[in-house]
Amino acid sequence: MKHILRSLLGSRIAKLSVIVAASAVLSTALFWYGTFDSWQEKLLDRFFVTKEPGHNIVIIGIDERSIDEVGPWPWPRATLGKLLEGAQDAALIGVDISMSDASRAGTADDAAFATVLARMPSRVVLPVQVSERGRIITEPLALFGERAREGFINVSPDSDSIVRRAPAALGEYPSFAHALVSDDTPSRYRIDYRGPEGTFLTVPASEVLRGTIPARVFADAIVLVGATAPSLNDTVLTPFGEMPGVEFHANNVATILDGAFYTERSLPWSLGMIVLVHAAVLACILYIRRFLYLGLALVGVLATLFLGSIALFIHYIVLPVLYAAVGYALSLVTTLSFQYLTESKEKRFIRNSFQYYLTPDVIDEIIRDPGQLALGGVVKKITVFFSDIRGFTAISEGLSPAELTQLLNEYLTAMTDIVMDEHGVVDKYIGDAVMAFWGAPLENAHQARDACRAAVKMSRTLAELNVGWEARGQKPMRIGMGINLGDLVVGNMGSQKRFNYTLMGDEVNFASRLEGLTKYYGVECLISESVQREIADVPECVTRELDTVVVKGKTEPKKIFELVTRPLGGRTRKAHALFACGRAAYLAGKWDDAIVAFREAAETCDDGPSRAFLERCEALQQHPPADWKGIYEFTSK
Repeated sequence: MKHILRSLLGSRIAKLSVIVAASAVLSTALFWYGTFDSWQEKLLDRFFVTKEPGHNIVIIGIDERSIDEVGPWPWPRATLGKLLEGAQDAALIGVDISMSDASRAGTADDAAFATVLARMPSRVVLPVQVSERGRIITEPLALFGERAREGFINVSPDSDSIVRRAPAALGEYPSFAHALVSDDTPSRYRIDYRGPEGTFLTVPASEVLRGTIPARVFADAIVLVGATAPSLNDTVLTPFGEMPGVEFHANNVATILDGAFYTERSLPWSLGMIVLVHAAVLACILYIRRFLYLGLALVGVLATLFLGSIALFIHYIVLPVLYAAVGYALSLVTTLSFQYLTESKEKRFIRNSFQYYLTPDVIDEIIRDPGQLALGGVVKKITVFFSDIRGFTAISEGLSPAELTQLLNEYLTAMTDIVMDEHGVVDKYIGDAVMAFWGAPLENAHQARDACRAAVKMSRTLAELNVGWEARGQKPMRIGMGINLGDLVVGNMGSQKRFNYTLMGDEVNFASRLEGLTKYYGVECLISESVQREIADVPECVTRELDTVVVKGKTEPKKIFELVTRPLGGRTRKAHALFACGRAAYLAGKWDDAIVAFREAAETCDDGPSRAFLERCEALQQHPPADWKGIYEFTSK
């Protein structure tokens, strides 16, 4: 018995069977762990064929000709309302145009569009943008959101930037397509693209506005309105190449309406295909002796593999065709090599990326735990800082490019050193502006204090730099700074191949608004109430409450404070005391008393906030508000 078993195991058939079986096992394992998924996806992209849309979907495209005829983008909301009215016979209308900001043409323009929405007989869907965690990034103005459904327009590209799949929802928000045609779908599915750009019926927006498009074109159709002009940069990369974002949504809608979704990574189908291919290869090798016939047979197996996979793909079954053709030896070598190389590459990447923004000890901590920099974001309490040079255009006049570069480099180097000395991270330079933050990637219990210390140091360092610049005949610089603290999403944002360690959230926007408001109040640094609470007991951080405001685009009033960046002298202290008296009268609506106090404070030491409040009180004195609550609303940024 042992002799027979040894004979069988040592035979050519047994050895080849073991080799092919090992190859099948390895191919299955590689498929299971998705080793070559990116190449598999590129191959599957070739399986798509152009076909009819299959549904009555019409795109109203804002193309270059329409922009030339109607006017530069963005158009007034009233014009967009006319587009909707031109398609009012549609069954459904989706507007792939951001409605998050107020119209440049004024509130009447927004009101006109809202009126059109209210009387539209069709369901209208407006776009929102949400994070992967379902948090709102941008949404339509409340005026519009009350009259329309909302769906997110985010796309989920693969690592090569091609969008192949779409989520049905992110958090509580449906996708743009699902908001139009709600249906039972998988939570994430492969989009059945109909073809390249232009596959769906597209009519120019200018013709709709002129009324030259017959009403029957839109009757009972699903109408999508969006940008198709290349100059508007609203494109999505798909298996058929680049196409306008609105046409991507049309493909998504058509996929949902079909109700036929691809079966992917089905283990029975995949195992069956891998085993069948390896069995065919084994049979060819075992029973075909002549080289020519063997070659033809193996080519036939490969052709059958690919043609069969294409046929099944057309019928919505996705097979791991690439994995069946991959050799196990090369796969094993490349996998082990990849693991070794990626670890060392990650360390080099971290050190090279952060050496100019973080101190060496912080970089070492990150290298010990690279998971902190994984692609994606986490919610953390972060202190955000913005600074900007006042009147930089005037300063740069008369300077050569070399002189301007030297000046800016001197300034940014000094400011960056201060941020790093105070344990912060320089997020980015925006021209002459600096954005920095504290509290990530490492925790910092004193982040607000460190940020305020940095602001004070920047002010005093700039004063020293100005002395040298003025000695060289250059104009002195003045800066404005804004600091806010709140919960933000922080992490590596971008694609798998190109990303930045940054943060996003509404609190970032408020910090930027604070920096901008320093010009109005005539101060160097403004901080939010959340920052002020953190530094209230820090002796070197002197603050004074300035105002309660509602910034443009928001409805919630917020207290703002000045972070005093210069030493307090006797006259300055007197001016601050007078300002406090004036503000008490201002809050009580006693305009005469407030004007007297603010005027004296402004004259005492040219106090910027006192000048701003003096002008405000004089205006309020002429037109007293009926229901005064001491809250000032800004109508511009």
